[in-house]
Amino acid sequence: MGEVFILVCVNERQGAAQPSCAARGGLAVLKALQAKSGRDVKVATCRCLGRCEEGPVVRIGPGGPFHLGVTASDAPSLVDEARRFAQSLPRP
Repeated sequence: MGEVFILVCVNERQGAAQPSCAARGGLAVLKALQAKSGRDVKVATCRCLGRCEEGPVVRIGPGGPFHLGVTASDAPSLVDEARRFAQSLPRP
């Protein structure tokens, strides 16, 4: 199984008119993913995944799918998906 991670956007844009993942619950998503993941799935933050209007946004990596409008309750299924994704990665 290859090494897999989940990136969570926690970017906070200035100005109330500009949506951001942090303002839409990105930090709650981060905490939920950290609570559900084990040593086999790394969870990391990033500043922006370029989809602010659709946030919170996470990406399974390396090179995996984006998930838009994520909530903390999505954490278990995202961690399960990351584990399945890891099985498709080449071994080092």
